[in-house]
Amino acid sequence: MRDSIGSAAARQRAAQRVAAIFSTLDEVRKADWYHDDWLTKALDQVESRFDAACDRWRGLYRAALRQREQQHRIILDHNRSNADRTQAIRLRAEAESQLALLDRR
Repeated sequence: MRDSIGSAAARQRAAQRVAAIFSTLDEVRKADWYHDDWLTKALDQVESRFDAACDRWRGLYRAALRQREQQHRIILDHNRSNADRTQAIRLRAEAESQLALLDRR
């Protein structure tokens, strides 16, 4: 995904499409935030902004992996009480559900 977003061809297509849209919107060119190199600067940030947006997903995924592994260790520990192991089974299932949600394609 990162390679696709960062490709010169994708950047060129995006620049052409946005420029075509902006050419029909006088109010955009009059906006306080707009300047001649706004599009270039915005496109320069696409990869880093996409990566930053994925950070939350990565954090949630790693946390679910850790939770699953931690609960799995408790389940296998026969020195733990039945109540602890039962709770660990429930918590591992929750972690696996979270992983399944995060891994949807």
